[in-house]
Amino acid sequence: MSGTPDPSSVLVAGPTSLAAPEDECLGGDASGEGTTSAGTPSGSPDDAAGTIGSDASVSFDDLLAEAGIDPATFEMSDTFGALTVAEFAEDGASPNTEGVHVLAIESVALRRLLAFTELSIADTEQESPFTQIELTASRGQLAGRSFERGTFSVCVIPLLCPTSSLSDGARVAFVVSHRALAKAVGAAGAVVHLTFDANTNHLTFRSGRFERPMKLMARNRFVAPDLRELGSDLDLPPRTIPTATLARALAFTAPFLPKDDAPRDLCSVEVRDGAALGGTEATIAHLGDSAFAGWDFRIDRGHVARLQAALPFLGETVEQTETAHYIRLTGESAILGVARPTTPFRSCDLTLPLHADRELVAPKVALLHRLKGLQATQSASFRLRAPRSKGKQVRAVLSAQATANAGEHLLRTSIRLDWRSLDPRPFSLTLPLAPVLRALEVLDGSSVYLRFPEHGSRLILHTGAESAPTSVAAVHVGLPRADAPRSKRAP
Repeated sequence: MSGTPDPSSVLVAGPTSLAAPEDECLGGDASGEGTTSAGTPSGSPDDAAGTIGSDASVSFDDLLAEAGIDPATFEMSDTFGALTVAEFAEDGASPNTEGVHVLAIESVALRRLLAFTELSIADTEQESPFTQIELTASRGQLAGRSFERGTFSVCVIPLLCPTSSLSDGARVAFVVSHRALAKAVGAAGAVVHLTFDANTNHLTFRSGRFERPMKLMARNRFVAPDLRELGSDLDLPPRTIPTATLARALAFTAPFLPKDDAPRDLCSVEVRDGAALGGTEATIAHLGDSAFAGWDFRIDRGHVARLQAALPFLGETVEQTETAHYIRLTGESAILGVARPTTPFRSCDLTLPLHADRELVAPKVALLHRLKGLQATQSASFRLRAPRSKGKQVRAVLSAQATANAGEHLLRTSIRLDWRSLDPRPFSLTLPLAPVLRALEVLDGSSVYLRFPEHGSRLILHTGAESAPTSVAAVHVGLPRADAPRSKRAP
């Protein structure tokens, strides 16, 4: 996952991985043979004319009518008076209440639950305790939770109507295959009915004229941490984090995380000292913001994409708590927990120097366009040549030598830059192409500063105001020692 998904697309249609062709979704028992409630084959023409797989817009009154409820006598307050996600996390699941329980659910809400809990489902074709979801129903809510090594998730959705067979405070719980339930929901209409017989331990999925039994898994084999044990045992107070601020920090630093084996202290995104950090020894992204003040947050690179996908579900703010092993983020109706990295990000000097040997200012879009053109050479680096400055602007030359695979040729282009340094001498530098391109893609603003610190071996790209040099978004790119700019001399 490279970015944060659009919440509206997730909530309405669910992720594409949950949708499946009808010939896969309309299976029945373990053998895959499904039937409608009338006993006709599930792939019959009659089904095609029904509500199966229908995305048509329906009103709330229509949903109530399909669930067998008179809209005129329905009272909203009777529907949503169940436990919140925080209360569910503290209480855990209760033993099953005997009897037959019919749960009426909007399929859109059920897709939302499945999309969120899929974040902690093992990516494997083989069924295991790590590919299952535990569903716990109370009188007015349905909670689902899943667990994969190092990650757990909980999502709570409202039922369409109160479950009459459950009294206030009573619950019923069962475990099913996440994949099988997702396929069934992919073939569902606007409303889904889950009928669970606690006496015989039997579950039936029904939507419109489509009906199929669901295989139940052994609850004692379901793998999940006890959420009651995931409090703040590090004596750290809960912190409320603006979701948008956290999303911005992850989006800025994630492109620079190492994609192969790397030292553990460079395999995380960390917020500390008022800035978000992430990257490798060669390139480190630094995002300073006053909203980061007081944060001490760290997440392993393997969980960054998972957290980015979870943020749209969590609301405008999330509450962060930590234990010795987990970081737990709680939103309005969902909880995501990920393993807590124990190795801090490497200590390094990422301050933005007030003075530099040379500083150039380029139009960001124009520079990005020219560097993307140099990608055709398949070269890992490019050359930046600037002539002697005779004023405030110079025309710099960008060039890259093609590799053997791309043919033997040299691509060359030019761009006009503003010269912001006191050193007018010409210079020529070799710069790594990929990290500079990534920096231009994540930095905001119409212009980008290219700053070469005095006696330094790095290039700093930033677009922040010079009045706040330590609180800007910047990317520090390491340079070969031979090409590092030398200290300023008299011309």
